[in-house]
Amino acid sequence: DTGIDYLLTMLDRGKYLFLGAFGAFQQSRIREKCREMAGLKEGLCLGIGFETDNLMAVAASSEIALLNAEQSFFKSERRIFEIEDGIPEMKKLNPGLYAEFDRILKEDAGKVTAWLHELAEKICGEGFYRQEDIVMLMSAFARLLIQEKNALLLSVEGIDTEEDAEQKIREASSMAEVMELFDRLLEAFGIHREQETQYSRLVRDTIAYIEQHCREAELSVTDIAADMHFSAAHLNVLFRKEIGVTVKQYISDYRLNLSKKLLCNPHIKVSEIAERCGYSNANYFSKVFRASENMTPVEYRKENCK
Repeated sequence: DTGIDYLLTMLDRGKYLFLGAFGAFQQSRIREKCREMAGLKEGLCLGIGFETDNLMAVAASSEIALLNAEQSFFKSERRIFEIEDGIPEMKKLNPGLYAEFDRILKEDAGKVTAWLHELAEKICGEGFYRQEDIVMLMSAFARLLIQEKNALLLSVEGIDTEEDAEQKIREASSMAEVMELFDRLLEAFGIHREQETQYSRLVRDTIAYIEQHCREAELSVTDIAADMHFSAAHLNVLFRKEIGVTVKQYISDYRLNLSKKLLCNPHIKVSEIAERCGYSNANYFSKVFRASENMTPVEYRKENCK
């Protein structure tokens, strides 16, 4: 009911560009309409460019509008974003952040959560960052966290692969949503680390090795012992003493538990699960799974993953 000519086009998932042609006397009415629109639907935000009577400046105005709208990722409590004095200077991330995250994770993992929340608060409060830059950084953090403790893929709901974590970060509507994901990852990470403090360094390293190499079908205690410069017999004795099972049995149990979680993801084929869990082929996977669970992987998926 504004009586203006406009163009509305979809740019990306959930993102639309609105271009309107109106006279100077309608400017206040248009802005009033924008405020009304922002209040119509929860989660809706508007990025506003500048008014111009120069056709060549429309592209610059659109760019500013998109940059403004992108800031809702950092300030999700706001609904309308506008800057009228030109395209703002985008801030650059400190290139040493990844190395610092890696250092803290390895030296004192208990401090990672506080450090990450402090970083997120700083990013959200400092001004203009490109959302893509932050998404790439947080995705790198998530990959490193999962590589450091692959068992997170067993214990964090909705995260079955590194790609799942990255996709959830890409699809997050706000920095707060990203931090909720990291809180879950870091909580599970802390629990695993706490459980493993009772074990010797060699056993902890063996567990980590199994988690990182479980998709290798030929993985054996001999391979692990050789990489760690210990005899297979010594490693097996120590592992069984502390864990209660042999290294071979631990590998088998880890693969089976991981396969159960992956089976509950309907988007992953059984053959792909077999490969990811270190079974030589889907038929062998089905044979091992049936011997353990008294049902095939397909039957398990139907009965336990609803």
